[in-house]
Amino acid sequence: MGYFLFPLTMVLLGCVLFKEKLSKVQWITVALAGMGIAAEIMRTGELSWATFWVCGTYPIYYIMRRIQKVRAVTGLFIDALIIAPLCLIWLVMTDMDTVKVVLTDGWLLLKVVGLGVVSILALQSHLGGESSTACQPVRLDGIY
Repeated sequence: MGYFLFPLTMVLLGCVLFKEKLSKVQWITVALAGMGIAAEIMRTGELSWATFWVCGTYPIYYIMRRIQKVRAVTGLFIDALIIAPLCLIWLVMTDMDTVKVVLTDGWLLLKVVGLGVVSILALQSHLGGESSTACQPVRLDGIY
């Protein structure tokens, strides 16, 4: 639920903190998204702590990046640089059997590396280069 509510949180913060304006169509889409989220909350009857975590911490992180003018690709690189070693340590400590299988099966290792390359290309394509996302409004996409 947090990942559905997160974009609405970013829209709200973009409008409040950065004085960004929404068009009528954007307001309609925000209203429809809000209605969908409200319906899901009523259906489940709860909001988890994870929802509050995502909506409470992620926007702070992205707004700090925006204020500091960290470009999307640079921020992504720094994020990966920080988190990758921690993930590898965790994987080795908790699931060494999987690590052994991947490292000993050449085709599987090639597939894993290939998926990494495809992911990098997809992210680079999404980010569209440094210049196109440098000044994009927060309301459009929280990762910029």
